[in-house]
Amino acid sequence: LRTIVSNPSTRKDFAEATDGHGKWVVRDDVIVSTVDQGGRFGSLTAGFGFNSGHIGIELGFGIRLADRLGERVLLIKANWGGQSLGARFRPPSAVVKRGNPQGKKLVKLPDGRKCGVRFKDILDTVRDVLGRLGEIVPNYDKAAGYELVAFEWHQGWNDGVNFKYRLDDKKNMANEY
Repeated sequence: LRTIVSNPSTRKDFAEATDGHGKWVVRDDVIVSTVDQGGRFGSLTAGFGFNSGHIGIELGFGIRLADRLGERVLLIKANWGGQSLGARFRPPSAVVKRGNPQGKKLVKLPDGRKCGVRFKDILDTVRDVLGRLGEIVPNYDKAAGYELVAFEWHQGWNDGVNFKYRLDDKKNMANEY
């Protein structure tokens, strides 16, 4: 990333990631909570990747989202790499409609439905973060509350190596929880 923000041919495209003096921007209007790095949370800046020396999609995504919305944003980053949407992230609706074609371990949600273990982990992570907003979000106003607006999914390459699983992914993403 340092190369991209300093290279004359790409610097303009990534200018929002730096403060103009060679330091990473810190966005207090975007709070990140990640399962990486022991549950780290704080203002958006470089270093919220799988360790403090890396970034993930949260950097550009958070900057653009806050700029577009013009209000404070909380990104709950529940990510575990190297896993398939069709298996460990499999939603309960996909289990009901198309079973468990990869044969991975399924777990039960509190309502009894079965899903992939990471699907449940995402729900548990979101519930945990929302239960600790006063700790995670500076100056959080409990009386004003919050609005849960979107769920963003970024799938890596794990399902891309198997055409059958890629076809199933589209169906999995279209299902409602």
